[in-house]
Amino acid sequence: MGVSSPEVRRTSLELAGKPVKRIDIPAGESVDLEWGRASEVKLDDFRGDVKAGQTWFDITITFANSHRSL
Repeated sequence: MGVSSPEVRRTSLELAGKPVKRIDIPAGESVDLEWGRASEVKLDDFRGDVKAGQTWFDITITFANSHRSL
């Protein structure tokens, strides 16, 4: 699992404020990756200017495994 963005040079996943290589998401559940939550995506070293109040950035989240029931 990982995260990337064309908007920044460095990204990371954090759990309880500490960098982690992965965040487990149990089948049928969800994880809120919003800043200030227990799990979050951290974006560092922006390639361009960030405008005051800007809240939208393109990111890609890559999952190690994905299982879907139909």
